[in-house]
Amino acid sequence: MRKLGILLMVGVVFMFTSCDKFFNLKIPAPLSRTLNFKLDASVSKNINDSFEVSLSDVPELKDYLDKIDKITVKAINIEILEYSDSSSKNCVLNNGTVKYRTSTDPTKIQIATFNGINLNDYFLNKTKYSCDGVVAEYQKVGDELKNNGTIKLYINGTATEWPAIGKAKITVETEATVGLGL
Repeated sequence: MRKLGILLMVGVVFMFTSCDKFFNLKIPAPLSRTLNFKLDASVSKNINDSFEVSLSDVPELKDYLDKIDKITVKAINIEILEYSDSSSKNCVLNNGTVKYRTSTDPTKIQIATFNGINLNDYFLNKTKYSCDGVVAEYQKVGDELKNNGTIKLYINGTATEWPAIGKAKITVETEATVGLGL
């Protein structure tokens, strides 16, 4: 009888300390946009673009949008999807920033930086550039996404050589914690 009591007590303690592991689901939720760029001396030597990302664009979250407890931003990546043969082989993006704006404040806040992205090399090697994140802002971006479902992002960077024509994919790697309500 004593063993049964100890076993029951251990089970109760386990349930109360580990329930979230059983009742929450963590779902990878990458938020991406593809941007066209054309950099040259006559048009622009800078990437300067803005776009919105939305949780409703993530198919894996479709059935859980109203059950999201938390959004965790894990990283911001840049991938060069296309790069024109006529482009400079030595074009490097420097002094780049990724900023966001909340639905209630028009101030743009920096969440990541990038420097030294050789567009041709990243395209040929099919590698992603991982931006240097401002981790303290990641939580605020996650909160904004959880509360409003969307967020507006701004990307800026300066090119060293031209021309440079192609497409880049910007991905905010997030994870949604979904309450299953069991």
